[in-house]
Amino acid sequence: MTGEHVGTDAQGNRYYRSKKPRAAGQPGGGQERRWVIYAGTVEASRVPPDWHGWLHHTFADPPTVAPL
Repeated sequence: MTGEHVGTDAQGNRYYRSKKPRAAGQPGGGQERRWVIYAGTVEASRVPPDWHGWLHHTFADPPTVAPL
């Protein structure tokens, strides 16, 4: 895995971000890539609201740094 691990939720899902922003001119250019590795069944509804907001760039900091 080439990303930085930023936290794990109560269900065991692990959250990561890229080490550098995407290149300008690409979709999402200038933003870091964020993703989740599910523990068990891959189901988007298993992502808690605070982590969902972080994954979708609603919040700048992950819940481990700035809780809701």
